[in-house]
Amino acid sequence: MEFIQRNIGWFGRATGVLSPAQATGFRPLLEQLAAGEFEEAEARAMALAGRPRRVWDRRPEPVWLARAFALTAAVLHGRREHVLPELDSLAVELQHTSRGARTILLVVRVNRAVVLLGEEQYAKAESEAADILREVTRLAHLTQVADIELSALACLAEALCGQGRFEEAESVARGNLSRATGNRAASLRCLGVVVKCHAHIRSEARVTAAW
Repeated sequence: MEFIQRNIGWFGRATGVLSPAQATGFRPLLEQLAAGEFEEAEARAMALAGRPRRVWDRRPEPVWLARAFALTAAVLHGRREHVLPELDSLAVELQHTSRGARTILLVVRVNRAVVLLGEEQYAKAESEAADILREVTRLAHLTQVADIELSALACLAEALCGQGRFEEAESVARGNLSRATGNRAASLRCLGVVVKCHAHIRSEARVTAAW
Protein backbone atom coordinates (compact mmCIF):
# COMPACT_ATOMS: atom_id res chain seq x y z
CA MET A 1 0.00 0.00 0.00
CA GLU A 2 1.12 3.53 -0.71
CA PHE A 3 0.55 4.28 2.98
CA ILE A 4 3.23 1.83 4.11
CA GLN A 5 5.62 2.80 1.33
CA ARG A 6 5.56 6.48 2.28
CA ASN A 7 5.35 6.29 6.06
CA ILE A 8 7.79 3.72 7.45
CA GLY A 9 9.72 6.48 9.26
CA TRP A 10 6.98 7.61 11.61
CA PHE A 11 5.25 4.21 11.46
CA GLY A 12 8.24 2.59 13.12
CA ARG A 13 10.14 5.09 15.22
CA ALA A 14 7.55 7.71 16.13
CA THR A 15 5.05 5.13 17.38
CA GLY A 16 7.69 3.13 19.23
CA VAL A 17 7.05 -0.02 17.22
CA LEU A 18 10.60 -0.18 15.86
CA SER A 19 13.97 1.02 17.03
CA PRO A 20 16.05 2.98 14.47
CA ALA A 21 18.12 -0.16 13.81
CA GLN A 22 15.02 -2.28 13.28
CA ALA A 23 13.53 0.34 10.95
CA THR A 24 16.72 0.12 8.88
CA GLY A 25 16.14 -3.61 8.53
CA PHE A 26 12.71 -2.94 7.06
CA ARG A 27 13.90 -0.35 4.55
CA PRO A 28 14.79 -2.83 1.76
CA LEU A 29 11.15 -3.91 1.85
CA LEU A 30 10.10 -0.42 0.86
CA GLU A 31 12.52 -0.43 -2.05
CA GLN A 32 11.22 -3.80 -3.26
CA LEU A 33 7.59 -2.70 -2.98
CA ALA A 34 8.33 0.53 -4.83
CA ALA A 35 10.08 -1.48 -7.56
CA GLY A 36 7.12 -3.85 -7.90
CA GLU A 37 9.12 -6.80 -6.56
CA PHE A 38 6.17 -8.09 -4.57
CA GLU A 39 7.15 -11.75 -4.34
CA GLU A 40 10.63 -10.82 -3.17
CA ALA A 41 9.22 -8.36 -0.64
CA GLU A 42 6.83 -10.97 0.71
CA ALA A 43 9.67 -13.47 1.13
CA ARG A 44 11.86 -10.90 2.88
CA ALA A 45 9.05 -9.87 5.21
CA MET A 46 8.30 -13.47 6.13
CA ALA A 47 11.99 -14.01 6.86
CA LEU A 48 11.95 -10.99 9.18
CA ALA A 49 8.83 -12.28 10.90
CA GLY A 50 10.54 -15.62 11.48
CA ARG A 51 13.69 -14.23 13.07
CA PRO A 52 14.37 -15.24 16.69
CA ARG A 53 12.49 -13.06 19.12
CA ARG A 54 15.72 -12.05 20.88
CA VAL A 55 16.56 -10.07 17.74
CA TRP A 56 13.36 -8.08 18.26
CA ASP A 57 13.95 -7.55 22.00
CA ARG A 58 11.14 -10.06 22.63
CA ARG A 59 8.45 -7.55 21.65
CA PRO A 60 5.71 -8.71 19.27
CA GLU A 61 5.22 -5.42 17.41
CA PRO A 62 8.09 -5.81 14.88
CA VAL A 63 6.89 -9.33 14.07
CA TRP A 64 3.36 -8.03 13.55
CA LEU A 65 4.71 -5.31 11.27
CA ALA A 66 6.74 -7.83 9.26
CA ARG A 67 3.65 -10.00 8.82
CA ALA A 68 1.65 -6.92 7.76
CA PHE A 69 4.31 -6.17 5.15
CA ALA A 70 4.20 -9.74 3.87
CA LEU A 71 0.43 -9.66 3.51
CA THR A 72 0.54 -6.25 1.84
CA ALA A 73 3.04 -7.58 -0.71
CA ALA A 74 0.77 -10.58 -1.34
CA VAL A 75 -2.24 -8.32 -1.91
CA LEU A 76 -0.28 -6.08 -4.27
CA HIS A 77 0.92 -9.14 -6.16
CA GLY A 78 -2.67 -10.26 -6.65
CA ARG A 79 -2.56 -13.28 -4.32
CA ARG A 80 -5.67 -12.07 -2.59
CA GLU A 81 -8.07 -14.97 -2.20
CA HIS A 82 -5.55 -16.89 -0.11
CA VAL A 83 -4.58 -14.13 2.32
CA LEU A 84 -7.97 -13.28 3.84
CA PRO A 85 -7.66 -15.90 6.64
CA GLU A 86 -4.15 -14.63 7.39
CA LEU A 87 -5.39 -11.05 7.54
CA ASP A 88 -8.19 -12.08 9.87
CA SER A 89 -5.77 -13.97 12.13
CA LEU A 90 -3.37 -11.05 12.39
CA ALA A 91 -6.23 -8.63 13.03
CA VAL A 92 -7.36 -10.73 16.00
CA GLU A 93 -3.84 -10.67 17.45
CA LEU A 94 -3.67 -6.89 17.07
CA GLN A 95 -6.91 -6.19 18.94
CA HIS A 96 -6.59 -4.42 22.30
CA THR A 97 -2.91 -3.57 21.83
CA SER A 98 -0.74 -0.47 22.02
CA ARG A 99 -1.29 2.67 19.95
CA GLY A 100 1.43 1.73 17.47
CA ALA A 101 0.02 -1.75 17.01
CA ARG A 102 -3.46 -0.30 16.54
CA THR A 103 -2.07 1.60 13.57
CA ILE A 104 -0.74 -1.66 12.13
CA LEU A 105 -4.21 -3.10 12.65
CA LEU A 106 -5.73 -0.33 10.54
CA VAL A 107 -3.31 -1.11 7.71
CA VAL A 108 -4.25 -4.80 7.96
CA ARG A 109 -7.92 -3.87 7.78
CA VAL A 110 -7.37 -1.67 4.72
CA ASN A 111 -5.73 -4.66 3.06
CA ARG A 112 -8.75 -6.74 4.05
CA ALA A 113 -11.06 -4.21 2.39
CA VAL A 114 -8.95 -4.37 -0.77
CA VAL A 115 -9.21 -8.16 -0.82
CA LEU A 116 -12.99 -8.02 -0.36
CA LEU A 117 -13.25 -5.57 -3.26
CA GLY A 118 -11.21 -7.93 -5.43
CA GLU A 119 -13.66 -10.70 -4.58
CA GLU A 120 -16.57 -8.37 -5.42
CA GLN A 121 -17.90 -8.63 -1.88
CA TYR A 122 -18.85 -4.98 -2.00
CA ALA A 123 -21.19 -4.86 0.99
CA LYS A 124 -18.56 -6.44 3.25
CA ALA A 125 -15.91 -4.09 1.87
CA GLU A 126 -18.18 -1.12 2.60
CA SER A 127 -18.66 -2.29 6.18
CA GLU A 128 -14.92 -2.80 6.65
CA ALA A 129 -14.09 0.64 5.26
CA ALA A 130 -16.74 2.30 7.43
CA ASP A 131 -15.36 0.57 10.53
CA ILE A 132 -11.84 1.74 9.66
CA LEU A 133 -13.05 5.32 9.29
CA ARG A 134 -14.75 5.18 12.70
CA GLU A 135 -11.53 3.92 14.28
CA VAL A 136 -9.52 6.61 12.48
CA THR A 137 -11.78 9.24 14.05
CA ARG A 138 -11.00 7.84 17.50
CA LEU A 139 -7.23 7.76 16.89
CA ALA A 140 -6.79 10.97 14.91
CA HIS A 141 -5.79 13.00 17.98
CA LEU A 142 -3.14 10.43 18.98
CA THR A 143 -1.26 9.56 15.82
CA GLN A 144 -0.95 10.25 12.09
CA VAL A 145 -3.71 8.36 10.33
CA ALA A 146 -4.59 10.68 7.43
CA ASP A 147 -3.13 8.32 4.82
CA ILE A 148 -5.02 5.37 6.26
CA GLU A 149 -8.19 7.45 6.21
CA LEU A 150 -7.75 8.26 2.52
CA SER A 151 -7.11 4.61 1.69
CA ALA A 152 -10.28 3.63 3.53
CA LEU A 153 -12.26 6.34 1.74
CA ALA A 154 -11.02 5.08 -1.63
CA CYS A 155 -12.13 1.57 -0.66
CA LEU A 156 -15.49 2.92 0.48
CA ALA A 157 -16.05 4.76 -2.81
CA GLU A 158 -15.20 1.65 -4.82
CA ALA A 159 -17.48 -0.50 -2.64
CA LEU A 160 -20.38 1.91 -3.16
CA CYS A 161 -19.75 1.97 -6.89
CA GLY A 162 -19.73 -1.82 -6.97
CA GLN A 163 -23.18 -1.82 -5.40
CA GLY A 164 -24.54 0.60 -7.97
CA ARG A 165 -24.69 3.48 -5.51
CA PHE A 166 -22.97 5.81 -7.91
CA GLU A 167 -24.06 9.16 -6.48
CA GLU A 168 -22.72 8.19 -3.05
CA ALA A 169 -19.49 6.91 -4.58
CA GLU A 170 -19.04 10.14 -6.52
CA SER A 171 -19.64 12.20 -3.39
CA VAL A 172 -16.94 10.31 -1.48
CA ALA A 173 -14.47 10.46 -4.36
CA ARG A 174 -15.05 14.11 -5.23
CA GLY A 175 -15.08 15.21 -1.59
CA ASN A 176 -11.66 13.75 -0.86
CA LEU A 177 -9.82 14.11 -4.16
CA SER A 178 -8.17 17.39 -3.14
CA ARG A 179 -6.52 15.65 -0.18
CA ALA A 180 -5.24 12.67 -2.14
CA THR A 181 -1.94 12.22 -3.96
CA GLY A 182 -0.28 9.60 -6.16
CA ASN A 183 -2.03 6.29 -6.72
CA ARG A 184 -4.83 7.18 -4.34
CA ALA A 185 -5.68 10.34 -6.28
CA ALA A 186 -5.60 8.39 -9.53
CA SER A 187 -7.94 5.80 -8.04
CA LEU A 188 -10.45 8.46 -6.98
CA ARG A 189 -10.29 10.09 -10.41
CA CYS A 190 -10.92 6.74 -12.10
CA LEU A 191 -13.92 6.17 -9.87
CA GLY A 192 -15.26 9.57 -10.90
CA VAL A 193 -14.97 8.58 -14.56
CA VAL A 194 -16.71 5.24 -13.91
CA VAL A 195 -19.55 6.96 -12.08
CA LYS A 196 -20.07 9.42 -14.95
CA CYS A 197 -20.10 6.58 -17.48
CA HIS A 198 -22.76 4.73 -15.52
CA ALA A 199 -24.80 7.90 -15.16
CA HIS A 200 -24.65 8.40 -18.93
CA ILE A 201 -25.68 4.78 -19.57
CA ARG A 202 -28.65 5.09 -17.23
CA SER A 203 -29.69 8.34 -18.89
CA GLU A 204 -29.57 6.70 -22.32
CA ALA A 205 -31.57 3.77 -20.97
CA ARG A 206 -34.29 6.09 -19.68
CA VAL A 207 -34.53 7.81 -23.06
CA THR A 208 -34.78 4.46 -24.83
CA ALA A 209 -37.46 3.29 -22.42
CA ALA A 210 -39.46 6.46 -23.01
CA TRP A 211 -39.48 5.79 -26.74
